[in-house]
Amino acid sequence: MATVEATSENPLETHNMVFCGTSALEGAGVGVVLFTGDDTLLGRITHGDENQADDVALILSDIDEFIQITAISAICVGVVYFVAALIISNPAIDSLVFMIGIIVALVPEAITSTVTVRY
Repeated sequence: MATVEATSENPLETHNMVFCGTSALEGAGVGVVLFTGDDTLLGRITHGDENQADDVALILSDIDEFIQITAISAICVGVVYFVAALIISNPAIDSLVFMIGIIVALVPEAITSTVTVRY
């Protein structure tokens, strides 16, 4: 049976911590709420807690890098397909529409959520 003592100082690494949305597969349990709202880990990240400023800056730079790599990759693939479509004699407007479709399809839906957290 689990105890209320933390097995690690880092809440993300302790063995007896559950987070919002955690499901129990069977049995029953009792929980103690430690933080709510802006005091949670996610709340501190989104609001830029002064104590977590370095960690938040690191996360935000990782998000920016992810978005840049994804966008550049999608644009490059789209341009390659655009040129290939022109080479095989497709009309320019059809090739352009195809390129836009490729770019939109390659950008993952995760960018929406990462931009929401970022800004």
